[in-house]
Parts: sequence; structure tokens; C-alpha cells
Amino acid sequence: MALRRATVERRSKAPRYIGVTAFAEIANVPVATFGRWYNKGLVWIPSPAVCLGAQRRPGWSTRTAREWWQGMDRYVCPAAIEYLDTTQMCQRHHPTPDTLWARIERGAIPEPSIWLDDVPGWLPPFKPPTPNGVPA
Repeated sequence: MALRRATVERRSKAPRYIGVTAFAEIANVPVATFGRWYNKGLVWIPSPAVCLGAQRRPGWSTRTAREWWQGMDRYVCPAAIEYLDTTQMCQRHHPTPDTLWARIERGAIPEPSIWLDDVPGWLPPFKPPTPNGVPA
């Protein structure tokens, strides 16, 4: 599994995002402090650009982390794009994680759409709205 995944990751052109720990390190803030600020809203942190998996793990661009500083003016952030993680992809396609990567390598399942701290993420399938405007 590790070799197949490494091959897919190496050739991937998907955007890379960073999580809370990397954001804190780039912003030169202790990770525990930054985590408190993010979770409790004590200091304004931009909304994440992406959320990964059922736990909604947050991710930002490296540029956002480099340009952020404590006390900066707030700005409106677009809603985070939600991505499926490996567990959700295995539930959706019914393979084991090893088989998932083999099927990705063969092209039977799309490659990850993003990487968040080296964890892959896939866009969920599009659900067109029903006639009453509510997704099916």
C-alpha cells in the first residue's frame, strides 16, 4: 500500500494544504496557543479553505499562514470546501485501503483532489438539486 500511495502522491498535481500545526509553526505561534485561538475564537484566525473527512479537519493554503498575523483585520472567507478522506472513500467504493490505492493507480478511482498535511482528500460526487431546489 505504501508504495502505491507514494507513487500517486509523488505524481499528484493536486493542491497542498496545511493543518493547524503547520499553520501555527509558519505563523510562529506555539501550537497549543494557536489551537486554543482557533477552537475558542480568542484571536481571529481565517476560516479554513478546506475541511477533510467526517471530523472536518481544517486546512489552509501556506500563503494564508504566511500572511496572517495576530491582530490583523478580519476579512470574509469563502465557505470551506469539504473533501472525503480515505476512510470515506473506502466506505463509498468498498475496497480495503490497499485495494483503494491499487484502483487509483489503475485509474478506476480518481486521484485525490487535494492533500492536507500529506493526507489525501477527494471531492464528493456532485448531487444535482431536485426540482424543489433541495439536493437529493
